[in-house]
Amino acid sequence: IHPSGRPLWLRAEAGALRDQHGQIRGFIGTIVDITEFHERASRNEFRANHDSLTGQLNRDHFERHLRAAISGAREVTDRIALLFIDLDDFKVINDSFGHEAGDRMLKEVAQRIHASIRDGDTLCRQGGDEFLVIVDDVVDVDSLSCIARRILDTVSLSFEHEGRDFSPTLSMGISIYPDDARDESELVKNADMAMYQAKDSGRNRYQFFTAELNRITRRKAEIESSLRSALAVKQGL
Repeated sequence: IHPSGRPLWLRAEAGALRDQHGQIRGFIGTIVDITEFHERASRNEFRANHDSLTGQLNRDHFERHLRAAISGAREVTDRIALLFIDLDDFKVINDSFGHEAGDRMLKEVAQRIHASIRDGDTLCRQGGDEFLVIVDDVVDVDSLSCIARRILDTVSLSFEHEGRDFSPTLSMGISIYPDDARDESELVKNADMAMYQAKDSGRNRYQFFTAELNRITRRKAEIESSLRSALAVKQGL
């Protein structure tokens, strides 16, 4: 430890001094201060695994966490949940007040989500205005509802930026492994689907994935595909 309290990282090397008969007569060594090298490596590792704006895990590192969480849950027959979070009307904030206000909102929202989840849960910025949360050791739906409601309530508190008050809201989709999905890709897809249903239902709310929701979404996609095909045929006539 440096006298200032700053931790030091040292590399020590030592070797024996032997005489002509091979007997040890002493030792010689060196100690090198590698603190700067260690700190630089730590910063590079942090930047590789974390989002540069919010400081939360980035998408690539989060995917490794999610795979590990599912693998662990599979081994002990446990359940985990994925929360897919998307800010409501974020584009309006960027377009109306500028990217600085948008960045400030993203950082504020990330801090609020992080403060709302449990110590063992994992937060990631998926990209843009999307966030993902892994909730480990899911006991029941009620406990998930409490976490989701706490996130919604905390995020929606107003904050001030350059004399303006902002009250962000979000839409959240929730899927559970293994109830709703067999792997990480399906878990993310179903949580994403539930999030869009939350937006369609009025925003500033959460929605659990259900088999019925999946059926409705598939039917909606089929209808939209049929309409596009019919329109293409009509335009070709």
